[in-house]
Amino acid sequence: MLLTIGFLDEETSNSFIQKIIETDIGLALRAIKYLEFESEQVTTQVLESLSNMDLKPVDVYGLAWYLNELPLSEDHRESLYGLIKHGNMLGATAVILLQRMRYISNKQVIDIVFENASDYNFCAEIGREFGDIDLSLWSYIWEKLSKAQERFAKFEDDLDGITSGLASIGRRLRVEDLLSQIEDWDTLNKYQLDVIADALTERASPQSISTLIQMVKQGYKEAVFPFYISIAYSNDELEIDWAILDEELLEILIRFVEDEDFEDEKENGKWALGSIESICRYRTDSKRFIRQEVNGKRGILRLALLYCCLPESQDDIWKEFSNIANNVYTLTENEPYQLIYMFDDLNWENHIGLFIKLMNKKHRKLAYNLLDSFKYEISPNVP
Repeated sequence: MLLTIGFLDEETSNSFIQKIIETDIGLALRAIKYLEFESEQVTTQVLESLSNMDLKPVDVYGLAWYLNELPLSEDHRESLYGLIKHGNMLGATAVILLQRMRYISNKQVIDIVFENASDYNFCAEIGREFGDIDLSLWSYIWEKLSKAQERFAKFEDDLDGITSGLASIGRRLRVEDLLSQIEDWDTLNKYQLDVIADALTERASPQSISTLIQMVKQGYKEAVFPFYISIAYSNDELEIDWAILDEELLEILIRFVEDEDFEDEKENGKWALGSIESICRYRTDSKRFIRQEVNGKRGILRLALLYCCLPESQDDIWKEFSNIANNVYTLTENEPYQLIYMFDDLNWENHIGLFIKLMNKKHRKLAYNLLDSFKYEISPNVP
């Protein structure tokens, strides 16, 4: 339909376009790139209408995608500015387009991100699509973050979005440049620590892993997940001094597992357990320390620590499950059941009867997590 616009007079054309916009703004955005005539005029009309619409969050994802496909020019600068107020993916896409067209500077983009710190999708999307970064811009970001405690006091919501977005930007730097602004770790606020930890995720370099270990040893729980990802999925030939994976680190990780509030969505206790398992894989002598720590522990926590010592601890694990199944040990509601989710390498093939007995206890949390981790392999000779 829009292909006929070039044959209409201006008044009829504007009325026709407005009808389409009111009926399906997404259709109007998708069709613009196929226009051979009047595309700039139609684009301006659609963008201005979009700017004034009351959009639902569910609408913005597709609209943001179509916005990326538009044939934009300087004439659309103000219309793009008008879309920023929608926030979410749509506002973020408008910001990135303005940045790519060089109508706003990198520093202005960072200022906009800080002004919308509580909008997760907005901040995270800008972080993912941000252009190049140099040390001067990182210094600017770091200075703004240093004042974040006071700046963000007005926000009641979680600010994971801005820390995730800024971490994505920082991930474009070398590790040494990322850390170059840190003079004293003890003076860093929560947001600076969040950004550094997130930016080091999956870097798997000796410097990034040693930095994450330092953060964990200082009691910073949010460094546990990046550390887990870095060590659990790193190359076995990673050139790192494995001596830094020492008993002090293991003690702290065990404490994180024990103290974890498992209603917390971050689930740092679960990732702490995964980190312990990975350390035991790289340093088998760590299993002896873990076995000592198992003494005095009972229930799910005992099972979790024994799991880190596989395959040597396999018999002890089945014995502990049997104690639970036979009520030798009575589970409480406060057990860390979510840790069972990490039992990826436990094969129930020869213990199906025990599994059924555990399920028959009709303990909701136990059953849910057992099913979530359940794996078995049927031997070829089993009928």
